[in-house]
This record gives sequence, C-alpha cells and structure tokens, in this order.
Amino acid sequence: MSGLNRQLARLNSIAKGAGSVRVPTNVTGLSLRLSTRRPAKGAKSFWRENLPQVQFHNPSLPITVKKVTAEQEAAGEKISLSISFEDGTSKSVETTERTSEQILEDFVAASGASQVPENEIPVLKRPSFHDL
Repeated sequence: MSGLNRQLARLNSIAKGAGSVRVPTNVTGLSLRLSTRRPAKGAKSFWRENLPQVQFHNPSLPITVKKVTAEQEAAGEKISLSISFEDGTSKSVETTERTSEQILEDFVAASGASQVPENEIPVLKRPSFHDL
C-alpha cells in the first residue's frame, strides 16, 4: 500500500466507524482517565480508535485524557470516562474490565449521543489523473 493510500485509509477510519456520533449541545466535556499500572485493553482501544472519531464529529467538544499513576489510583482517583453537562452535573462510565465496544455503548447511552448519518460522513478518495 502506498503512503497516500495509507494516509487516506487512516483519515477515513477517523471519519467513519463506531465512534461516529454527535453528542447533544448540553454535553460540555469528556475526561478519560487511564491507568499506567494496569492498562486496560478496552479503555486503551477506546482511546485510540473511538475517541478520535468522537472528536472528529464534535470538534468543539473539549476532551482530556489523563494517565493515572499507581499512587494517584491508591489515593482514590477513579479510572473511568467522565461526561460533563452544562448544568454542572457529570456522569461516569466504568472502563475497568470493559471492551471498547461496551465503553462506547455506555458513553452513547449516558450522553444521549446519536449516530452520524452515513450520507454525512466524508470519504476521501485517491484522485485520478482525469480529475487533475
């Protein structure tokens, strides 16, 4: 696969996928906390695969990712995904021992997000010589 094809495939994977959701306007931020002591595969996959898709379709949504050390975890800092709302409340989605699909499903349910329609998802294609 050429370099251009790889770049197009990566960009298309960010625009299209399970994390292609739009959050309601009352969601003001997301905060994902990952453990450095025992990295959970589900949370790490959610961070690498789904979170870029959520950010792509919600460009004004502030998203923070924090790696929590063993000391911080022992002091009571939770490993989770927190959703902040404009009324000052927040909801927490458990990420420990969960798959990325389960985390995404819980995030969509807790935030009220909706899937982006297929016809609104941009798809990048390699230009042909006839297009130039």
